[in-house]
Amino acid sequence: MLQHLRKKAGLKQGEMADRLGVNNRTYGSWERGEAMINLAQACACADILGCTVDEIAGRSWPPREIG
Repeated sequence: MLQHLRKKAGLKQGEMADRLGVNNRTYGSWERGEAMINLAQACACADILGCTVDEIAGRSWPPREIG
């Protein structure tokens, strides 16, 4: 989801990494799901991408009913 949101915002992977103050390898590992992004990093991504942390996590709102 993070990759989709970044591309939708018209940003390159290196641009996101620079804005977040992390290296390209770290940011790429988040997009590929190889490493977990922490809450502070997810909030920073949401601010840059103009979205919510829920969107980064792939959650829809309102939540779907279970049952």
